[in-house]
Amino acid sequence: METMIDRRKHLHSMPDHARVWIYQSPRPLNDDEVALVQLLMDDFMSDWTSHGARMEAGVSVEHNRFIIIAADEQKAAVSGCGIDKIARAVHEIGKRIGTDFLDRLTIYYLGDEGIQSAQMSAFWALRKAEKVTSNTLVFNNLVRTVGEWKAAWITPFSASWHQQAWGG
Repeated sequence: METMIDRRKHLHSMPDHARVWIYQSPRPLNDDEVALVQLLMDDFMSDWTSHGARMEAGVSVEHNRFIIIAADEQKAAVSGCGIDKIARAVHEIGKRIGTDFLDRLTIYYLGDEGIQSAQMSAFWALRKAEKVTSNTLVFNNLVRTVGEWKAAWITPFSASWHQQAWGG
């Protein structure tokens, strides 16, 4: 049986082609919450299957805010039901600690005070006011693979999907 530490290392050593899902908390988690989320996600991952096949997968809580899950689909494909299982587990963990990891309408970026967030409409206003510049680092939670996550999860606004949506 893998330990929590082994599974975290496993995430970072997953092949670049492994599929990634990122869930974000609207607030930073304290260290106890991070440990609990990691433990509960590790428990989920140890039993995660898709069409009866155990998933070769890893998970980590990054920056006290993001749950990163990766699965090697060359070993076993993740079905829609398998993805639903992830979402349900993450939702239940969020309810347990009082946060919503399923909010997809918030943009995360690095500001003067560390990780900042803004609802999409407010982010647009920040861009128009030039408080978000081309050099502002944004979290691209739409990356699809471990390789993209490693290379472009945190990227300048000018190199992200955000540029296409809120260029200017």
